[in-house]
Amino acid sequence: PGTQLSWRRGKDLVVLLGDLVNKGPKNAEVVRLARRLGFLAIRGNHDDAALQACAYRRGEVAGEALARYAGESYAWVEELDAGDEAWLRALPYTLSFPDLVIRTTLHGGSNAAAGSLAAAPSLRSVWSLWPVVCVHAGLVPGVLPLERQAVRDMTQMRDLVASVDSRAAVPGPRVGG
Repeated sequence: PGTQLSWRRGKDLVVLLGDLVNKGPKNAEVVRLARRLGFLAIRGNHDDAALQACAYRRGEVAGEALARYAGESYAWVEELDAGDEAWLRALPYTLSFPDLVIRTTLHGGSNAAAGSLAAAPSLRSVWSLWPVVCVHAGLVPGVLPLERQAVRDMTQMRDLVASVDSRAAVPGPRVGG
C-alpha cells in the first residue's frame, strides 16, 4: 500500500520543492497529479533535465553533452503531453511567502535523547509569522535581491556557500534576466 497524503483542499497549502521527476517510476503521473490538484511547485535540476530531454528527443537541440537524454533513463519523457511540459517549464525557481503563518514544533529543554521525540515531554505546537522563501537547492548568503541569485545555485547547490571560482567557471542564467 502507498502512503496517503493528509491534505485538505482549500485549507492546506502544498508546495513541492523541485525534482518532481526522475525520483521514481511514475514521473508523468506525478506531474499530472500536481497539476490536477493545483499544488504549488518550484523547478529543480531534475525537472530542468527532463525539459532538456524533451527538447533533445524532439530534435530541437543537439550536442554531445545532451546525448545522455537518448537513453532509457529518459524514455519516460515521451509520456508527457504538451500541457505537462508547459506546466514544468512554467515552474518558477523560487516561491516567496512574506507573511506565511506556519505551525512549528518547538522542543523546550527535555533531556530526551536526540531523535527521540516520543520521549520529549516538552514539545509544543506554535503558530508563527515567518517570511518564507522556497527554493530547491540553495541560496548564496548575501546575494540580494533574490533575482540576482544564479539558477544553477538554486537548483544544484550542494554546499552552504557557492565558491566564487565555481560560479565564474560555469555561470548559470540569472532569474529575471
